[in-house]
Amino acid sequence: MKEDERWSQDCDDFKRVKKNLIERTRDNFKKKLKAIVTSQNILKDVLHRSGKLGHNTSTQIIRSANNATAKAKKILNDYNNACKELDPNFHDVVFNDIKSLESPFWDYDTSSRLNFGALREYSRQLRADEEIRLLELLTIDTFFRTRQEN
Repeated sequence: MKEDERWSQDCDDFKRVKKNLIERTRDNFKKKLKAIVTSQNILKDVLHRSGKLGHNTSTQIIRSANNATAKAKKILNDYNNACKELDPNFHDVVFNDIKSLESPFWDYDTSSRLNFGALREYSRQLRADEEIRLLELLTIDTFFRTRQEN
């Protein structure tokens, strides 16, 4: 394949790289959203604590929370656009759906969690087998050393 044909928009390599780039961009937007929503929740918790904060302090906290909401909505729009590039039938995520950290939007793919759990269990099993082999060798070594001493 010629160089000018390889990176045309019809090329499979180009499509794969573009898809990976969009997925990474989408994931970065989601990370930024989580940071903003987390900080906004902290600001709201501080605002609603018992005790008096004072008018100026509470006004600044409200303003900061509103700025965080505006910033989150811009990033959410970018997130939705990235998802629509991957899947034209994607339904937009609305800010009210993500403003709580208990929202299903923040859940990770359960299949990847299960795969990670299986990988961890497999690694533990390998380590346990290695420990058993080491103990067997240590036992054999100790047996022969005590036998040589006698």
